[in-house]
Amino acid sequence: MAKQKIAILGGGVGAMTAAFEITDQPGWQNQYDITVYQLGWRLGGKGASGRNHAIADRIQEHGLHVWMGFYENAFDVMRRAYDYCRNNNLTPGTPFPSYLDAFTKMPFLTVPELVNGEWKIWPVYWTPNNDIPGQDNPTDAPSPADGTPWGYIRAILQFIRADFDRLCDGEPLIQGIVDDLCDALMALDEYKGTAGKDTLLHRVENFAAALPLDPAKHPPGSLDLLLKSLGCFHDKLIELAEPSAKSNDDIRRLLIIISTAWGFIHGIACDGILENGFGAIEDEDFEQWLARNGCKYVPSPLTVSMYDAAFAYQHGDPQQKRGGAGSFLHGWLRLMASYRGSLMWWMNAGMGDTIFTPIYKALAHRGVKFEFFRKVTRLVPSASGSIDAIEIDVQANVRPEVGTYDPLVPVKGLLCWPSEPNYDQLVEARQLRDPKYINRDLESWWTDLPAFGSIRLQAGRDFDKVILGISFGALKYICADLPAADASRGWRGMLDNLQAIRTQAFQLWLNKTKEELGWNPGRNDDPVMCGYLEPFDTWGDETHLIVRENWTPQDNVQQNPYWCNSAPDDPQQAPFSDPSYPATQLQIVTNNAANFLNGPVGALWPKAVINGQFDWGLLVNPLNITPPIASQWIRVNIDPSELYVLTVPGSTKYRLAPWDSRFENLILAGDWTLTEVNLGCVEAAVQSGKMAAYALTGSPTFIYGSYRRQIPMKEAPMRVVARAAAP
Repeated sequence: MAKQKIAILGGGVGAMTAAFEITDQPGWQNQYDITVYQLGWRLGGKGASGRNHAIADRIQEHGLHVWMGFYENAFDVMRRAYDYCRNNNLTPGTPFPSYLDAFTKMPFLTVPELVNGEWKIWPVYWTPNNDIPGQDNPTDAPSPADGTPWGYIRAILQFIRADFDRLCDGEPLIQGIVDDLCDALMALDEYKGTAGKDTLLHRVENFAAALPLDPAKHPPGSLDLLLKSLGCFHDKLIELAEPSAKSNDDIRRLLIIISTAWGFIHGIACDGILENGFGAIEDEDFEQWLARNGCKYVPSPLTVSMYDAAFAYQHGDPQQKRGGAGSFLHGWLRLMASYRGSLMWWMNAGMGDTIFTPIYKALAHRGVKFEFFRKVTRLVPSASGSIDAIEIDVQANVRPEVGTYDPLVPVKGLLCWPSEPNYDQLVEARQLRDPKYINRDLESWWTDLPAFGSIRLQAGRDFDKVILGISFGALKYICADLPAADASRGWRGMLDNLQAIRTQAFQLWLNKTKEELGWNPGRNDDPVMCGYLEPFDTWGDETHLIVRENWTPQDNVQQNPYWCNSAPDDPQQAPFSDPSYPATQLQIVTNNAANFLNGPVGALWPKAVINGQFDWGLLVNPLNITPPIASQWIRVNIDPSELYVLTVPGSTKYRLAPWDSRFENLILAGDWTLTEVNLGCVEAAVQSGKMAAYALTGSPTFIYGSYRRQIPMKEAPMRVVARAAAP
């Protein structure tokens, strides 16, 4: 029997996961012939990173990337990829022989609060545990969150009770309030608290833990009793504690946490989530839903941080926070209640080095073919409901004596992706480097480099199935012909209702530590912070990566902060024929970065600012580039394939599942498809890739939910109460 030819378009997380899962099946070579077609010289999509050989092989990321402790599917793939590379000696001498070497626990999160005109840092330390995501043998006690909405109610109650107890033991004002609560709120006598604490909160937690896991088996009236009791505790606590909230950080933060938790629990119980899943509230904005369910502190530093982490600003406008309540609530609960090992995990090198190198090496060794420098421009549908052809521009050709393009370069024992192509392997090297071209970036849609030919892949001859793994922002161009050929109007609904935005970032290399610059949140951990001022509201301290770069002692690099945020749409966006456009947009972000350093950063690093101006001598600038800010890594993601997909209210029901492309031979893969986690993140992309492999081969038959709970593949898409028909 002839092999099926599979064309995989794009090299991001979703596409590479699909390829990895297909080729992880015994005997796959007898059934499939797989070719990946990738824009430019590297894999990664929005997760691509590059090494700048001219400046100490420094790591230059597309964005700030942190892995969450609930990324069971993503860590599962990485574990198997690293094991495969080690067992086949594909990365000899690597400092990361195991995926456990490639990641470090990151339990520290900071949240800024503006209180009485002063910025205060709210340090949040999430206790690590001995579990390891991506493995089948958890070592800790099971989480109270079993992955169901009722399990999350239990987990929320356990969390707020533990936080309440912690403050009771150390804050006299809170202890006095506890005495008042004990006097005023005695109820649920058979569920008394323990360890000397016996408020209604303790009794509610015990009451919830005693109820069956299946809400359908709860005694009549039990949910009403729980809500009445917890609501009474919530209201009485605010009445007693709120007068002290502005002057007492611990009390203020406790009220925010407990009132937010009350909104979660009330909404889960009253808005159909127990019966219909998180999709029941997906058409409502998260903060609006939370306020409607009784949370007294909306917005709060906690909710703003959630929007910032998801770049959830419609059109990139900071005034337009928009997030589907179901996806946001589900994602937040997965993060807080089901993390394993640590709330978050740092990668110990760049995203490209840590993630895409082992996947690439494994796939190439297995026999997957990679065609780099191939820009997909159009999918051509047939009249019979399939993809008839794929049109591709050739950006460069590999020299005949080279044979197969080798995209990697060694840096300190790691095989890494360079920040520009390995030109010596390319026929057109001279033209690609010719300064007469204004924009020589092969990953830019605004490049004025010529195409060196074109390819038309024909169904039945060059491919039998297509896996479309290119980012959503590019689909309106690449798939422009599909809506008219889709009688179900699913493509029209998706393209019209899903949204993607620009992002912006800057990365610094400084000759002083954050502590030397005045940062003092009470811990020395490398933090992540969300919820600060625009235009860069999110900060990740990636100082741990300095050892993976080639700095000299004279460079004296002490700190590596990364700032990012959404970026506003440009109504006057230039046509792709204008190669000068990217430089104008980069200059805007460069100016934004300079202004941010001259202003808002001073509240966090007060010793970095002298007389109202940032001390530019802090920047490590071995090439003496001027102005100094230009010596650092500034990034604006404006290309269609780099845009970040949003989860605006009402949009999730328009997503297509990986196996539901509406075209017979087309399979979808990416964080823009319908999965269990409908947010722009690695875990959603990996779930989608696994679902794409299932659509093609029937395997794997499940994805992992919280704590490695196996979810049958057909149940993997988040439940949507009413799937929308396109207008």
